[in-house]
Amino acid sequence: MKALAEIIMRGRMQAVLWAVLFALLPILSWLAAATVALVTLRKGATEGALILLAALLPALLIRDYIEVTTVTGLVVVYLSANVLRATVNLRTSILAAVGMSACVLLLDRKSTRLNSSHLVISYAV
Repeated sequence: MKALAEIIMRGRMQAVLWAVLFALLPILSWLAAATVALVTLRKGATEGALILLAALLPALLIRDYIEVTTVTGLVVVYLSANVLRATVNLRTSILAAVGMSACVLLLDRKSTRLNSSHLVISYAV
């Protein structure tokens, strides 16, 4: 992991490349979030935002392939990294992440709402 972090931190293009690559593969989307967080913590909010936008690009281009959780996860991680950078307090950052995640869950009621017009339980997509 340290070697990967060193590669990512070599420059903006390396960070963008790895963030996009990881975001394209749902099983590795957590590494895209880690890339966004690492750059945000080390270089600041502006540089982190550029990497975040690059990581979100696959989701915007191929919406049917990328999961919504990837997008919300990237945004929550980016915002949490900014809170941690500003406050230098892990507890505050975790509380912010939990609060943002709770808001996402409340806003995303559509995916868990039961479809009452069917006899069997189904979930909206």
